[in-house]
Amino acid sequence: MEKLGINGQSNSDCPEGTPSLIDSDDSDPRVGPFDTNYYSTPVAPQITVNVGSYEIKHGGFYSFSGDTTLINFIITNNGDAQLNLKEEITGEGPIYITGINSDSFNVYHEPANHIAMDGGQDTFTIQYIGEDWLSNIAEIRIALDEFDMDDFAFGLVHTAQDCPGLGTIEVINGNEEWSGFQFKDHGVRVNDGGVLTITGNIGFVEDAYLNISREEKSILIAAP
Repeated sequence: MEKLGINGQSNSDCPEGTPSLIDSDDSDPRVGPFDTNYYSTPVAPQITVNVGSYEIKHGGFYSFSGDTTLINFIITNNGDAQLNLKEEITGEGPIYITGINSDSFNVYHEPANHIAMDGGQDTFTIQYIGEDWLSNIAEIRIALDEFDMDDFAFGLVHTAQDCPGLGTIEVINGNEEWSGFQFKDHGVRVNDGGVLTITGNIGFVEDAYLNISREEKSILIAAP
């Protein structure tokens, strides 16, 4: 009589391929290698994204300035299962660009669709094709083919060297909503009676700020 593991799978069902390419989508929960008793423990991938030694958090930002045109990103899988990426939107690869100034950025190099476990790595490159003197932002998304993981997303910002917005103030008197990935290169003041709803990810350049005025009191949120 054959012994079965999680979800009734035998050791002949998993792993698929070589042990270094364990498929994390074999079952729910994920199934790892089977032991001699045909039982396994759940496994999962873990994604981190870096530019050099700088780690970009999911929902965070990475900014650059000047005449830099190519930015190289490193995807690392520190989990104990293969990380699966999927072709999305363009049908060309797992990296896609959306957002306010998406036409100022281009996917120059795509990663493979599978990244091995235990420190496996691959890279992708984004090319900035906008004007050096303009500040632009786009949302970069890594499409994950993992049933219980959201796509990895972050804001990529090209800041104009002189930050032309500094010294100006954006005034909010009515109702306004900030959604998606945005950045501010100037001061923002919400006057008494104004309502600002933030549902997205907002970054402020150095010396920019958000000032909220309420009944003769003021709350100042300043970028370092």
